Amino acid sequence: MRKVVTTIALVGALTVPLRLFAAEQDRRIEAGPVRAPTNVGIAIAASMMNLVYVPVRLVVTTCTAVAGGTLGFLSLGNVDIAESIWGSTEGQAIITPAILERRERLQFGPRR
Repeated sequence: MRKVVTTIALVGALTVPLRLFAAEQDRRIEAGPVRAPTNVGIAIAASMMNLVYVPVRLVVTTCTAVAGGTLGFLSLGNVDIAESIWGSTEGQAIITPAILERRERLQFGPRR
């Protein structure tokens, strides 16, 4: 019983700070009325596309994080160089039905 209570307390203590440091959502992404997908097939297609997109996105984001940090370190702390690399990871983390319905634009990289 003591292990269960300790585990619950530990998990609770570790998850509370996550809410405190959560990033605020970009209002431009949420622009427009929220609608349900017109077709269940679109939602299924978005889910299937995310099976490939999310792992690729994770690898690209990890590589650019390492590259930006390395270049920032090698340039003796030049933040502009690091941020120019990190900017290439801006955009949606997942593909949504709204993207497939062309109500939103898929962004992978800096805004143009």
